Amino acid sequence: MNDYPMLHILVRWGQPIAITLACLIAAAGIWAALAQGNILWGLLGLGAGAIGYGLLLSYVELVKLVMDMLLPK
Repeated sequence: MNDYPMLHILVRWGQPIAITLACLIAAAGIWAALAQGNILWGLLGLGAGAIGYGLLLSYVELVKLVMDMLLPK
């Protein structure tokens, strides 16, 4: 029985989602840098992508920990 479908989705697809979102944020920063001619946007996008990746991945690991410790197997 699957009582917590979102937790299972996060455990299964969390890392690919984190990588995809980080790449999208970095690409948006690079696009903004090319569109406006200011390299600062590209650097900001790369930094925000890296920070976002770390935050999302830590959330996925926290969900994995909760599932391992609290949910019955």
